[in-house]
Amino acid sequence: MSVVEFRRPNKAHDLVEQTPASALVDETDGAIFVEYLTLTVLVAILCATATLTLGAPLLRLFRFQQAVVAIPIP
Repeated sequence: MSVVEFRRPNKAHDLVEQTPASALVDETDGAIFVEYLTLTVLVAILCATATLTLGAPLLRLFRFQQAVVAIPIP
């Protein structure tokens, strides 16, 4: 399996002075990291929302099942 890199080769004309804004336009090293971080945060928010939404009904159902099992009548 081969690895493909999408970076531009470093050439002498790439080392010409650039303003910070133009240097950031050409920079692509952190793009994948930002995408993964955004996806991870989105999934975490969705999981937290689902836990918050379903947590109370599931806790009530669990307590009811505990009460049914603990009834002393066989």
